[in-house]
Amino acid sequence: MPKELQAVSEIINDNPDSALLLLDSMEVKKAIWNKDTHMRYDLLRLKAQNKAGILFSSDSLAKSLADHFDRNGSHNDRLLTRYLLGRAYQNMGDAPMALQTYLDAIEQADTTATDCDYNTLMGVYGQMAQIFHQQNLPHDEIRAVNHYIDCIRHFGDETEVIEARSQLIRPYYLLGEKDTILQIIKDTYQSLLRLGNRHDAADWLGSSIYLYLERGELEKARQMKEIFETESNLFDSLGNIAPGREFHYVIRGFYDLAFHHVDILVL
Repeated sequence: MPKELQAVSEIINDNPDSALLLLDSMEVKKAIWNKDTHMRYDLLRLKAQNKAGILFSSDSLAKSLADHFDRNGSHNDRLLTRYLLGRAYQNMGDAPMALQTYLDAIEQADTTATDCDYNTLMGVYGQMAQIFHQQNLPHDEIRAVNHYIDCIRHFGDETEVIEARSQLIRPYYLLGEKDTILQIIKDTYQSLLRLGNRHDAADWLGSSIYLYLERGELEKARQMKEIFETESNLFDSLGNIAPGREFHYVIRGFYDLAFHHVDILVL
């Protein structure tokens, strides 16, 4: 791989927009590259587009890359090309083909190798979990999320592993296992607090307020609300929550009703 493409591959996971800019600047060189380098460029570009959130409207390039790297690539290349092909199917609304392609991708991964691309493998399991959630298949989603967490353990720090485990909340909610959800929230809070992440820890308590209200555990709900509103660093001096988190006002409404904090506004 040319040095400039190697440089792109090293920043693509964390800075896909910068990677795309670098790739754009190299496009004039494509005419002098051999086929392998040309295909490597296209693979990196497709990966960067996916990382940057650009939706794929066609599967043709991804198919071409998968065919080429089946013959000329490593196990990581085959894993990546099938992941990107699965993303193309998923973007195009073909969930069954996406799932099958993700399963094919998993088969390409060599988890016994020291250079196994766990970052891409994590993406595969993460996308599978999303599809299972959309199709109301919580048990399959739980298995996918557990594999997702295992992948993060290979390259992420402890905070990332802790927060990844919170992804189990969604499937357990579909199963109605609210005791498990509250335990996950409690474990996440305590683990982040232990690491000194007080604001992030408190943030995780927001969703537990409603669950405790629903169970009639009003003192627990009050405790969670107090920590969430005073320690999450999400509220301004007037008590307004940060943009994008306005759903808390709905929870706060149920909280006020439960505690009979109802103000009557006379117009």
